[in-house]
Amino acid sequence: MPESPDDTVAHDLTALLAEALRRVHELGDSDTASRIAAKAWSILRSSHPKDAHKMDGLLHLFTGVLDARHP
Repeated sequence: MPESPDDTVAHDLTALLAEALRRVHELGDSDTASRIAAKAWSILRSSHPKDAHKMDGLLHLFTGVLDARHP
């Protein structure tokens, strides 16, 4: 099934937010990046689960969970 215009906008905005959050994390403010990613996940989880999954992955990256599992 093709994406609706709303799905496309959500996906594009999620990609843009992910890029910005990665930059915030790289600049050393992982706490802020994590809080924003968690809020975005909460907003997206019901209506756009694929985009929420992207935020979940970033949250794990920012908190070091991925580093701990994959040394």
